[in-house]
Amino acid sequence: IGNLNEAFRDKECPDNVIFKGVLSDEAKFEVYRQAALAINPMFSGSGTNVKVIEYAGVGLPVVSTEFGMRGLDPLKPCVEMADGNNFSDKINEVMDKKFIDKCEISRRARELVKDNFDKKVITTKLKKILINE
Repeated sequence: IGNLNEAFRDKECPDNVIFKGVLSDEAKFEVYRQAALAINPMFSGSGTNVKVIEYAGVGLPVVSTEFGMRGLDPLKPCVEMADGNNFSDKINEVMDKKFIDKCEISRRARELVKDNFDKKVITTKLKKILINE
């Protein structure tokens, strides 16, 4: 999902890799409902990867790099961390986990999103900062 498909235009990809391009929120969440896993293979760039919050919020297991989790420390216990050398191995590990284990990780991740990244939580923290409490 997103505009990364252009970077792979001249590359051969496996048949099970489908580039959807930029999607509406409704279409994006339909893709999430069909997905078994979300990946965040970030090795450079700037900002926080808000998509990881979305992935965890909808209950997808996530494999990410440490770099891709910057600013998202509360979610790290529920994300499988990988680097460039073991990313595919980590994907396989997550996919091989028992369904019940994946459900428990997903449940915890959704709770962490609610407790740390919900609009009300963020607004309350911002309000305290702005009024110097």
